[in-house]
Amino acid sequence: MTTTHRTLLVALMLGATAVLAAREIRACSCTNNHTVLEEFNAATLVFGGTVTDIQPVGDGFNEIVTLTPTIRWKGGLNASVQVVTGLNEGICGFPFAVGESYLVFAFPTTLNGQPAYMTHLCTMDGPLAGNSIVPQLPDPVLPVPVRVHSWGAVKSLYR
Repeated sequence: MTTTHRTLLVALMLGATAVLAAREIRACSCTNNHTVLEEFNAATLVFGGTVTDIQPVGDGFNEIVTLTPTIRWKGGLNASVQVVTGLNEGICGFPFAVGESYLVFAFPTTLNGQPAYMTHLCTMDGPLAGNSIVPQLPDPVLPVPVRVHSWGAVKSLYR
């Protein structure tokens, strides 16, 4: 290998290193050693629900997941709840799928300056069916949220 080839190879390696170093790299590393009770106490919302929609936030890092609650243990819930999570597991996003039911531990955050709830891969979220954490939770809060009926609200306005 000639000196010119070596110089060119070193220049290419340095250029590639500079390009790769300039990119923002994020990775998820979970160290959650909480007990179920500690996780429950730290969360603002703890509920089970079915995913009805997933939409990217537009910031390139997060998505909004809409769930219909079917059971709740903590926090007030309406007919639907939106939680923010990362777009993928590399940035600690929980891998939700539309139509599937999950146990969710959600925490307060802000999104675009507005209050929101967030969850991530490092919480005790997981599929709802057969989840070993569910029996360790306190008794669920009743009543379970139900679909809001608009006819009754409209009807009461006219009375």
